[in-house]
Amino acid sequence: MGAGAAAGQGLERRTARPFSLVGVVWDDADAELHGTVQVRTRAAGSADWSGWQDVETHNAEHAADLGSDERSSGAVRGATAPLWVGESDGVEVRVLPEAADPQNRSAAAPLPEGLRLELVDPG
Repeated sequence: MGAGAAAGQGLERRTARPFSLVGVVWDDADAELHGTVQVRTRAAGSADWSGWQDVETHNAEHAADLGSDERSSGAVRGATAPLWVGESDGVEVRVLPEAADPQNRSAAAPLPEGLRLELVDPG
């Protein structure tokens, strides 16, 4: 995923090692993702794909607390809330930026730099 494009960005359907939790992260812990993040997943061992699911994008609500040891470590990134999807082995993601100016729908708010999908296998 790159940053700043007017159109939505995404990652086409991919096969992955088994996972049950997904999220999107980016480089700057203080940057907000102004847009919609959606994922759909394939149930492990099947050909069945879920419908698109929204991922909560309000970084400030999920970020490490200001002044905390975690926040001052320098290792904190911006992130969506994690989304539990159940045992899966395929994923597709799309990110649709908000309009930067509601009066001018062609201009999109820039997306944070370094967007990437994180898959977690809790096992």
